[in-house]
Amino acid sequence: MWRGPLRGGVCVLAPFCVLVCFVDILFSGQALATVSTVTPSAALVLFPTDTDSPERGNDSGTPAPASDNDDNSLGYTGSRLRQEDSPPRIVEHPSDLIVSKGEPATLNCKAEGRPTPTIEWYKDGERVETDKDDPRSHRMLLPSGSLFFLRIVHGRRSKPDEGSYVCVARNYLGEAVSHNASLEVASKYQTWFI
Repeated sequence: MWRGPLRGGVCVLAPFCVLVCFVDILFSGQALATVSTVTPSAALVLFPTDTDSPERGNDSGTPAPASDNDDNSLGYTGSRLRQEDSPPRIVEHPSDLIVSKGEPATLNCKAEGRPTPTIEWYKDGERVETDKDDPRSHRMLLPSGSLFFLRIVHGRRSKPDEGSYVCVARNYLGEAVSHNASLEVASKYQTWFI
């Protein structure tokens, strides 16, 4: 049986921060190791309580760096913390675009969450088909979540790309919807002011 009483210190947990606390890990009443910090990569850093252990550190009680750790943590990595799952959130919203017919265009969208959210695009309320749905499509869903148009379609023979777009990021904890972004096809007579 093991238990991990908090011995002292400050516990701070936020994105890209280091958790600083001291926890003794006991097995049948015997101290096995002390957790003294958690690296930003969520690796637990354990320091054995055995004074004869070479990983223990110097005589001052301050652990010495272990040469085989590539994350610059002290001591050795004994376990990994399970990072908390989180619902999606949009971190980059798409912007309005005016593009000439036949030209390429990209509507950007980036989302964060754990597990990594999947991204779908909707135009005027209808799901946008991409090359994943139809290999002949002129629209591609990029790994970042952005929607790339090989060429902007605007004509009678095919469904035009002009319209209002949103990206939706989903994982099992929920979904996040971006701001609306309009994609307009520039008229050949349109005047540009800079």
